[in-house]
Amino acid sequence: MSKFLLIFLCFCSNAVFAQNVFTVKDQSITYIGNYIGLHDPKIHVNDIEQVKNNTFVYSNSNRDILHLGPSDSYLWLKFSIQNNLSNSDLVLSIDQPAINFVKLFKMDVNGTFSSVELGEHLQFSNRKYDHPVYIFDLNLELGATATYYLQIKSDENNTLPIAVSSKRALNNYLSDKDVFIGSFLGVMVVMFLYNFMIFLFVKDRSYLFYIIYLGFLSLTQLSVQGYTFKYLWPNNLFLVTTGVILFACIATIAGILFAISFLKIKKSIHPKIYYFLYAHISLFVLTFFLGLSSNFYWAYTFLNLFTSSVSLGLLFISYYFLYKGYEPARFFSLAWTCLLVFVILFTLRDTGIIEHSFISFYGVIIGSMIEVIFLSIALADRINHYRNETVVAIKEKEYILAEQNSKLELLVEDRTKTINENYKKIKEQDSEKEVLLKEIHHRVKNNLQIITSLLSLQNQNLNNPELKNIFTSSQYRINSMAIIHEMLYKSNSLSSLKYEEYLVKLMESLLNTFDVDKKNIEFKISAPDIIMNLETAIPLGLIINEIVTNALKYAFKKNQKGCITIEMSELNQDDFLLKIGDNGIGISDDFNPLNSDSLGTKLIRKLTIQLEGALEMNNELEGTNYNITFKKARTTL
Repeated sequence: MSKFLLIFLCFCSNAVFAQNVFTVKDQSITYIGNYIGLHDPKIHVNDIEQVKNNTFVYSNSNRDILHLGPSDSYLWLKFSIQNNLSNSDLVLSIDQPAINFVKLFKMDVNGTFSSVELGEHLQFSNRKYDHPVYIFDLNLELGATATYYLQIKSDENNTLPIAVSSKRALNNYLSDKDVFIGSFLGVMVVMFLYNFMIFLFVKDRSYLFYIIYLGFLSLTQLSVQGYTFKYLWPNNLFLVTTGVILFACIATIAGILFAISFLKIKKSIHPKIYYFLYAHISLFVLTFFLGLSSNFYWAYTFLNLFTSSVSLGLLFISYYFLYKGYEPARFFSLAWTCLLVFVILFTLRDTGIIEHSFISFYGVIIGSMIEVIFLSIALADRINHYRNETVVAIKEKEYILAEQNSKLELLVEDRTKTINENYKKIKEQDSEKEVLLKEIHHRVKNNLQIITSLLSLQNQNLNNPELKNIFTSSQYRINSMAIIHEMLYKSNSLSSLKYEEYLVKLMESLLNTFDVDKKNIEFKISAPDIIMNLETAIPLGLIINEIVTNALKYAFKKNQKGCITIEMSELNQDDFLLKIGDNGIGISDDFNPLNSDSLGTKLIRKLTIQLEGALEMNNELEGTNYNITFKKARTTL
């Protein structure tokens, strides 16, 4: 508070008590700091009726931006505006989203007030304009003059870029600002992901602390600019009011831990530096809990003080390590130097010592972007430094290794003999396993045939046609699997088979099973050079068995000649296409087999999903036809 009073007295020493009127002559953004009167902050009032009768001091310093310092009470500002433009869409903007509370009062000709209230205590959706910058309609007609009052509360430095402009000019300015903040976020995200990926490979704690620092530094700057309020938590007023403090404390603690890890600051070697940095970690933990307890005035005061001291400390520490010959410290010291230069520019603007400009206004953001880039380079440079040290160490060990080579050669010869002997044993075991696997396929085929025979015997004792049909279908399905195991048993490959040969055998088996004239039914099978492994061949065979069985049962009238087509081809490197169907009587329009609840249709759908495929009807051809796409299996011949 004493700092604020000192700034206020300096302000009063260059002031006149005559009220100035700002005349709007063009649509551009114009800062009106030297047209604004300040109410005596020592007189604490919260009511506009009391404030309007008090004295306001107007500065003649010709500074367009107000720099009032922090305050733990409300500030009252007064200004008058005359509109000489043809349009009346004038707006007042305050490009300081970190203000906790701002309320604009407009006094009409009768001396009564209308007001609009904004701030971090209200949800973002309550704002008329969808932007973190505070924007108010002035509602001032051509040629009219009005007096306005601003009631402001901020726990941070009250640097107030208050401007008057048309909506169009303000929109252009805000668009440029959004692009700049987006560029900042893009740099931070790229650096975060880049260093996170490196951390996953090298598992270096320096990278862990650095990416934490990056993440919370980004959240801090976006919170200061109000973008987290708009995009991340527009309804979470706790994070809106405390986010800057909490994120800044976590970012600074992570930055200190990064410096300790990166510069290898150990208690036993650098005790004073070690205790200095860990003392600041404790101070930032204290500041963190002050923010949690909503003691914002002291939290921001401590945050600014401790951040300044630890930043200067880290700068001197980095130059000390560079002086001591620790090469990775060069980019580290350069990063902190750049950041502090821009922070100093921002602080000088914040206290009114230098003029408001793009670089000074966004100094912390620009400095942060440059800093994180140099710190990333510093991490990469440290890896190169370690690599060079490793090369030197390797050269020192080459002589020792050369002496040991002769001994190792003898050991290698002995080991090679042992490996060759083991290889012969393994080869013999593989032959035994191949014979065993063939026997397994043979036994599986025999067991499946036994199951088929048992189903056939049971089927003969059934009188229920529906149950007989179920048992018969089960026999066909089991038989389709048995054929695969028989082919694998007889082939040279024990894990894959030529699918066209399998399809031919499967169709012959189905024809022999059904009571149809083989002369009337023609099969067209095409699957050239298609090799399937066991896991794909079985479910695909069950699908084909189910569709062909339905065709043999229902597609053709008695003694009607017909054709069943099965074509399989490779669509690309990863996928197969199976076309299967008949030229029979087809199905009725009101029946969709893809949605049927029958066991066969369910089985087709489930197996298609198992093959990561898609099933569809092909209505362009005569009869009933299906197209099935599925993932290409890994096969070996």
